[in-house]
Amino acid sequence: MAAPGSYLLVIECETPTEIEVGALGTLGFEAGYYGYVGSAFGPGGLSRVDRHRRVAAGDHEVRHLTQ
Repeated sequence: MAAPGSYLLVIECETPTEIEVGALGTLGFEAGYYGYVGSAFGPGGLSRVDRHRRVAAGDHEVRHLTQ
């Protein structure tokens, strides 16, 4: 298991695109670089970063449970 900490994902958006961002709905992003800062101080530590990588590669389906 990876140690807890914070992480920064640097994401390149090669062309303008629209992405569904949870409760924010669909947002437009111009081409460029974006940073996403996350906390990994909870259970699992930095293993969350590996999940982000698998989602981006299409190896892991994103599932959000609703109550």
